[in-house]
Amino acid sequence: MPNYDACRSCGRPIRWTETEKGKRMPVDPEPVRGGNLKLHPIPRPTIDGYLTTVEISQVITPDKHVDAYISHFATCPAARNHRKGRTRA
Repeated sequence: MPNYDACRSCGRPIRWTETEKGKRMPVDPEPVRGGNLKLHPIPRPTIDGYLTTVEISQVITPDKHVDAYISHFATCPAARNHRKGRTRA
């Protein structure tokens, strides 16, 4: 089951995923034509022994004929406020 939340900057819905390197990444909740992320649900055990499902985001070549997901960083009007090491304006 996807982990939905709201972007703390713009308030739009987001879906939390992990990159292939294990970093959390917000994506827009619905696939769009020409997106560049494919989500793979992966069951993962937790510390207390229960399983949780983590969605891994895999970057793919965008195809204008295929629906795929897109990083919320690409669509959020306030994305620059969340980038590390940059001046916030």
